[in-house]
Amino acid sequence: MDGALRPEAGGIAGLHALLAEHGEAIEWDLSHYHHRELGELFTGTLTWRKLRSFLSHLPRESALARKLLGEDAPWGLNEQLLAMTIDVLRQGNWQRGGGKGAKPKPLPRPGAPRGSETRHGRTDRDPDQVIAYLDRFRPQSA
Repeated sequence: MDGALRPEAGGIAGLHALLAEHGEAIEWDLSHYHHRELGELFTGTLTWRKLRSFLSHLPRESALARKLLGEDAPWGLNEQLLAMTIDVLRQGNWQRGGGKGAKPKPLPRPGAPRGSETRHGRTDRDPDQVIAYLDRFRPQSA
C-alpha cells in the first residue's frame, strides 16, 4: 500500500489532501483495522505521523486501497500466479482429454473486460500502465 500513498505534497499537506479526497475510506479503515477514530487526530491522541504509518501499512483489501488502486487492489502476485496456475491446469487437462468439449476459458482477471480471453504474455494496456502495475510489486527500500 505504501507505493500508492505518495501524494505530490509531502507530510501533513499530503495527508490532508488524501483525507479531503478519501476521508470516508480512511475513516472506515482506521476504525476497522486499528480501532481508532479519525477525530482522534484533532484531539491529539492520534498524531499525523501515526496516521501516515497506519495508512502506509493497510492491506490490499482496505477501503483506501480499493479507492486508490481500483479493482486491481486485492490482486497481488500470489493471486495472479494462482489464477495462471489454474488456467494452465485446466488447459492441460483439456488437451490430455483429447480436446473434447469446450476449450476452457481463463479465469477472469481484474482490469480485463468480462468475457474477454486472457492472452498470457500479451496485453492491450499502455506500457506506462504495465510499468506502474509492476512497480507495485517491487521491494520498497527502507
